[in-house]
Amino acid sequence: MSSTITYNPALKIIETVYRIEHGPQELFEVAAATLSLARKNQCRRFYGDCSELLLGNSMTDIKNLVTFIKATGVDYNDKEALCIPTAPEAAQYFVYFEELCLQQGFRVKVFPSRDEAVAWLLED
Repeated sequence: MSSTITYNPALKIIETVYRIEHGPQELFEVAAATLSLARKNQCRRFYGDCSELLLGNSMTDIKNLVTFIKATGVDYNDKEALCIPTAPEAAQYFVYFEELCLQQGFRVKVFPSRDEAVAWLLED
């Protein structure tokens, strides 16, 4: 797994930094590891730095990821903010992920910068 997943006690958020390229299996593994760390720390806020991520996925893979996340029993009070790549061809996958998550009742939002993402996470 080429991503790093840490708990930030100062902000009380789980931070996942995705690196380079992830196929569907890697995304599922990162999601499971992220949720495990969150449960261990009783954390409900997630920041994903996807700015360097190159997806080797289809829109179907993204839909399957949302289905997988839902099946893990994610709480609808959880919040996830994603800092997305600037390239439109990569960013479209994250916008689609956000739309699918919102349709499922999850609080997920994409942002162009870490500062905006973390500010949203720390609201309420």
